[in-house]
Amino acid sequence: MSTAAPPRPELQCWQSVSRGRRALIRLATPADASRIRGLYREIYHGRYPLSIIYDLHETVESLHKDNYFWFVSEVNRQIVGSVIFCLDPEIQLAKVFGGVVRPEFRGFGLTEKAMSLGLRHLVEETQCAQSVYATARTVSPAPQKLLRKLGFRELGIFPNVRKIDNYETHCLTAYFKEGALGRRIARPRLPLLLKPFYDIVRRSTGIEDAQWRDIRISPPSPWGEAELGFELIEAKNFILSRWNKLKAEDKLRMQFFPFHEPNLMLVTEDQAAEIYIHYSKPDHHAVIIGGHESVPDLARLLNAVGLFLEEHGVRYLELLADAYHPGIIQKVMEARFLPSAYYPAMRWKHGKGRDYIVFSKTFTILDFKHIAARGLFSEYLREYFRLWKSLYIDF
Repeated sequence: MSTAAPPRPELQCWQSVSRGRRALIRLATPADASRIRGLYREIYHGRYPLSIIYDLHETVESLHKDNYFWFVSEVNRQIVGSVIFCLDPEIQLAKVFGGVVRPEFRGFGLTEKAMSLGLRHLVEETQCAQSVYATARTVSPAPQKLLRKLGFRELGIFPNVRKIDNYETHCLTAYFKEGALGRRIARPRLPLLLKPFYDIVRRSTGIEDAQWRDIRISPPSPWGEAELGFELIEAKNFILSRWNKLKAEDKLRMQFFPFHEPNLMLVTEDQAAEIYIHYSKPDHHAVIIGGHESVPDLARLLNAVGLFLEEHGVRYLELLADAYHPGIIQKVMEARFLPSAYYPAMRWKHGKGRDYIVFSKTFTILDFKHIAARGLFSEYLREYFRLWKSLYIDF
């Protein structure tokens, strides 16, 4: 299958809204950039956390790219809704995000219609994506209901992942191409501690049982050994150039986090390790994309990275680990990263999908008094607390 981005079609449709009016749902163009940003500014009062919105250069650049499909809803030449698809054709993965509608046009199915257009094109017609993932806010059940209606499966939950007005918990869901889950590589190999978590994923997706390893998870104290010191580098162009060079030389470990590029680098004082991170300053959210290291103890290294980033303002940290190396998963959990979501057949190569676990660590007090999680999401949340207790209290 070709990994080239699909040709940009004339994707559009009409949807009835209030007072006999109709909304044109279409692909946005660079000429729409200022009106799109105005929509998000109006809804979020200038506090939208993703740089694709608050950075004008990034907004315009994405509207020129072939792997972005940015749908807008337009009524009388006014943009009243927006939703964005982004495709990585090399790994056959897409994401949909940024859904927003002006209050007076909510309830007319604009986001649902735009998402249906994108899903049909990327998954069913061009077959460039084996799956499309989305996160949903939990301040109300409406986003979860919409994703479920469109055929998305529940994969996990991210406590305290974003902060706009208050810290928010989000849900992870994915829409799979028919038959994709049956073309994964061999069964995952997981520590036995994860069985209740994995069983929820199985009920959501229908995947088979894993191969279980009775591995003891024994988190050490982050302060138990001499602390690793880091130097912080924020030179974005240098970081990206260095990252691409090491990636080409196959010298990076766990070098995968889709749709993110590093903009922060930590280097140990003895230069034995380089850790590459994407950091979103507006909401203090960071992801570890990968690293080049010769530190013998991965748990010690991850503990040190977490302590350093917390001191520098990070409030939420994520990383991905594939589901076929229980020894690495053990070390990640011993650094007290909690499994938040499980994504089967996430990354594709040679016609086979590879499973990944999303691990997270929050540095703020968990607060769920405003959460509206339904169905399996509430089960993921309870399992998150069980694992938190296991790694922070019972070990």
